[in-house]
Amino acid sequence: GDAAPPGCLGTGFLDWDYCYVNNEVSYGDWLVLQVNNVDNHWLSGGRGRDDWNGIYNEKVVTRDASKSSYECGYAVFTYAWIIRSSLGDGGLHFVDEQEGSCVKYGDIVYLQNSEADNRWISGGRENNPAYNEMVYTRNALGSSYERTSAASTYQWIVRSSSGDGNKAFIDKQEGSCVHYEDILYLQVNNVNN
Repeated sequence: GDAAPPGCLGTGFLDWDYCYVNNEVSYGDWLVLQVNNVDNHWLSGGRGRDDWNGIYNEKVVTRDASKSSYECGYAVFTYAWIIRSSLGDGGLHFVDEQEGSCVKYGDIVYLQNSEADNRWISGGRENNPAYNEMVYTRNALGSSYERTSAASTYQWIVRSSSGDGNKAFIDKQEGSCVHYEDILYLQVNNVNN
């Protein structure tokens, strides 16, 4: 098919043309998120293994997805994120209740990693609440704590700018559909700044 729009997983890994309608980002789309300050680095989740502590696939990194056959092959799905309006049932094939509707600035979204069921990006995490800087991929439905106390760490506010850092900030593009060529900001919904 045609080349995928910027920001999509269209670099030869897979053919993602089916999810692009009118160049708008829609719920249920599979995305690749490229950082804007370094060339060739994309957000990758569900990484790592800590046998000592029994923690698996929680690490989030930015890497060059094309730098090795491992990244382009075995790890390719760690770079793809399914944009959701809710957590759903945790399955990768869950049909989002908003599927096909455009994602808008100001929306609160969930980003599910496409590497495995029950893995979403969770931010603003840390034992010391003064920092809240850690980001993981975890199971938002996996424990009572994750479903209640940590629920907002899985929610991301879609922004067109960094704003003033306050979660209540009204984005100048609020209500407008996000397009694949847009540069966007994702603000975790559990902390300001």
